[in-house]
Amino acid sequence: DKKGNRLGKGGGYYDKFLQYKNVLKIGLAFEEQIVDNVPVEEHDIKMDLIITDKRIIDPKILNGQEVATKIKQELSEKIKGLEKKPCLAVVLVGEKPASKIYVKMKEKACQEVGIVSKKYLLSENVEEEELVKLIKELNEDTEVNGILVQLPLPKHINEQKIIEMIDFKKDVDGFHPINVGKVSIGREGFISCTPKGVMRL
Repeated sequence: DKKGNRLGKGGGYYDKFLQYKNVLKIGLAFEEQIVDNVPVEEHDIKMDLIITDKRIIDPKILNGQEVATKIKQELSEKIKGLEKKPCLAVVLVGEKPASKIYVKMKEKACQEVGIVSKKYLLSENVEEEELVKLIKELNEDTEVNGILVQLPLPKHINEQKIIEMIDFKKDVDGFHPINVGKVSIGREGFISCTPKGVMRL
């Protein structure tokens, strides 16, 4: 720091941290010296890691595909060890191109790791009661471990009502109020895929 003491948390924190980092050049700076953007000049030296008095800045490019492949391999091995393959039921209402693509991607991901997937296609004009009936059946189906209703739903259907109809123990999207509440207080529950993926990265 400005008094000549070593930056960081002490106790060899950064020494231990750097054991697991493949870095050659480390930059030390005070937090107030960090700016969002600065013109690059010829004499500049690229840093692998920057350590300030408040944080560690790792400028590496995150490779989501590598992480996804690793996760799929881990899941595949885990599923192979199960007595029974898990089953995901996906409900698609309507013909929205984006929703159809998402569902297809989920089917492919299930196939890659050994999860059984069942797809239920309903028309754009389906009555809300019919969708509710299907969800109740899937809730009671012991062969189905997870239920995913592809969103958004048509405007004449109460989306929140449908989310709350799904058994929270099968709510793989993590949208049910019980799962949202559990996660918010630090208890175990289904976590929405996007934030969980960001945390994994």
